[in-house]
Amino acid sequence: MALIVRKAQPGDIPFILDLLDQIRDLHHRGRPDVFKDNGTKYTAADLEEKLKKSGECIFVAYDGDKPLGYVCTVTTEYSHHNIMLDKKILYIDDLCVYPSSRGRGVGRVLMDKAKDHAKETGCASMELVC
Repeated sequence: MALIVRKAQPGDIPFILDLLDQIRDLHHRGRPDVFKDNGTKYTAADLEEKLKKSGECIFVAYDGDKPLGYVCTVTTEYSHHNIMLDKKILYIDDLCVYPSSRGRGVGRVLMDKAKDHAKETGCASMELVC
């Protein structure tokens, strides 16, 4: 496997939307009392905007031209906050790998890329959004 991880581009949006549908279905099956069985967390237009925002970054993993998964990050900077010290935090908003690619370390590589991004952008910590 020749794993390549890079920042997402507009051409990656269709596969990210496909994985978002899988995440929604997984959440609904696990917690139908909380999650709807339809709907979309992000539309294609939402993802296009995310690709342009400076505080948000989506990384995608490919094996050649085959998409494997993605991680979506959001950086929040706390400055002059009422109760928090000034700092930047990188949040993991989403992480999903196609079922056929699971167990091959793709998720770990995507998390490592997010961690590197957090360090490069001066974040004090990295947290998972649950």
